[in-house]
Amino acid sequence: KLKAPPVYGDARGGKHAAAAYVDPDGFKFWKFTCKQKKASIAWMEGTCLEQYLLDHAHKHNGRILLYYGDNTTFLGALRKGISTNNRLTDLILRILLTCYEHDIYLETHYVKSELNTLADAASRQEWKTFWTHYDSYHGFADYRAGRIKQWQQQQHKTLDILPDKVQMAVIQCTS
Repeated sequence: KLKAPPVYGDARGGKHAAAAYVDPDGFKFWKFTCKQKKASIAWMEGTCLEQYLLDHAHKHNGRILLYYGDNTTFLGALRKGISTNNRLTDLILRILLTCYEHDIYLETHYVKSELNTLADAASRQEWKTFWTHYDSYHGFADYRAGRIKQWQQQQHKTLDILPDKVQMAVIQCTS
């Protein structure tokens, strides 16, 4: 199966509860309603994957989807397919059903919060940090390198047309 672009998700709870997902082609940020703010952080984290699937599942039929998150409670419950929290179980079932309907093989990975730079910055609305790292984010380097190599083969071009940060990220991850 072909791999879809990697997706990173993060949420934050509290008064300014919000969430975001990020992939090499873009991102989405949203704030939670007053009612949603009362949910567990694991549920909030899970909405990142659900929202990504709602927005993009149709583009990934028959592919492997790599999802990276920093909440072990959500990732563990997703792997089991159930949680003691009914709201989280309902969310997990919707995620798994969407994957089934689109023949998506979901591959989840834990990523340390410190390495989940983009999704963390977006969920906290730290836009300066987000845009500083977006072009050279290490988590997307392999995916971008593959796309660049494919494009080079088609166009017989070099990395020279890319921004310096992107060139550096591609070179570091392909060396």
